[in-house]
Amino acid sequence: MQNRVTELLQRLTKVIGDALDRGSKASVESIERVSDDVNTVKMTRVRSDIDGKREVEATREGDEAEASQGNPAQAPIHADSPDQPITGDSDRPTTDPDRPLRVATWNIAGGRQSRTTEAFDYNEVNLPYFAEQLERVSPDVVCLQESEIDAAGSTAGELAERLGYPYVFETAMCPSHIDTSKTLGLAIISRIPFESTESVLLPATHLDLRLGGESVTPFDRYAQVAKVAGIDVVNLHPTPLGFFGHSYEEGAGVADAADIGQTIRSLIDGPGVVAADLNTDRPGVAYGSVFDELNLSPALEPGVRTVPGWDGSPDQVYSTPDLRATGSRVVPTETDHHLVWGDLDVTDPDLLARLVAARLGEQRP
Repeated sequence: MQNRVTELLQRLTKVIGDALDRGSKASVESIERVSDDVNTVKMTRVRSDIDGKREVEATREGDEAEASQGNPAQAPIHADSPDQPITGDSDRPTTDPDRPLRVATWNIAGGRQSRTTEAFDYNEVNLPYFAEQLERVSPDVVCLQESEIDAAGSTAGELAERLGYPYVFETAMCPSHIDTSKTLGLAIISRIPFESTESVLLPATHLDLRLGGESVTPFDRYAQVAKVAGIDVVNLHPTPLGFFGHSYEEGAGVADAADIGQTIRSLIDGPGVVAADLNTDRPGVAYGSVFDELNLSPALEPGVRTVPGWDGSPDQVYSTPDLRATGSRVVPTETDHHLVWGDLDVTDPDLLARLVAARLGEQRP
C-alpha cells in the first residue's frame, strides 16, 4: 500500500509541474478564445504571472479539476463489478411523460476509458463509448465531472450533441490533469429545459495540503446548480483530501466538509437532487448533518462501490422527500468511475405536472 501511495504522489507531483508550466504561459486571450468557440460554455478567465501564480477572474463559472488533484480512486479494475443490486425494472425507462425523473452522475475523465490499473493511465478520448453507455440508460439529466474543453469544443457539448440533449450548462476552470492543453470542468446536460443555472465557488480548504513534503495550493473547486422543472439539480466535485492524507469524514477535514455542505444547502431551496462525485468514501458520513437538514436520501443501496478497486461510493444521487427513489444502478464501465443513475418518483402533484409539461414541451406559468 505504501508503494502505491508513493507512486500516486510521484505521478501527481509530475502532473502539478506540467499544469503549472502551462499555467505560467496561459493568457486571458487564450482562455477567451475557448469561450468564443464553445458557445455553450461560460469560461472562468485565468491569468498567470511570470512566476506561475494564478489569479482567477470570477465569472462564477468553473469547477476545476485540479491538475494536482484528480480522484483518489484512479486504479480501475475492469473485471470489478460494483456490489450494487439492480433496482427498478430495467436500464431504459418508459416513455410515459409522468415516469420518474432519471438523474445520472458520471466522472468521465475527459471521455477516456481506462487502459490499465495504473493511476491516470487512460486510452485516447473515445466519446462514442460514453455516449453508448448513456444512451442505454437514457437519463433525463446527467451530471458530469471532469469534462474537458478546448478551442474545438467540449466533452460535455459533444456528448450532448451525440445523445440529442439540447441543454448544456458547463462550468470550466483549470488545466486538465490528463491533458494540460485542455481545461477541465463540470457539466450538466439535459433533455429538459433549464429554468436557471448558477455556479458557486466552494470554500477553500482549511488544511495544509502537501505533496512530496511541500505545500501545494489547490485550485478552486466549484459547484453548479440547474433548475429543471422546478427541481434544483446540484453537481460538484470537491478536492480529494485523501490524496493528501486527510479525510472529509474525520479529523481536520470535517470542517471542510461542513463548509461544502453549507454551500450545497444554499443551492437547494425546494425539491432538489445532488448528483455528484463527492470525493469521499462515505458521503453520508462526511455531509450527513447538512443532508439531514435537507432531508436528502441516497438512491443507491448502502455499501455499494462506484469506483473500481476502491472500497467506497463517492458517486451518488441524493434527493429530497419530494423525489422518492424507486430505482438505481451502478453500471459497470471500462472507466475509473462507474456510471450511476437513480430514478426519482415525483410525489408532489403540482411538481409532477410541471415535469410532465416540461417533457411535453409545454409552457407553464
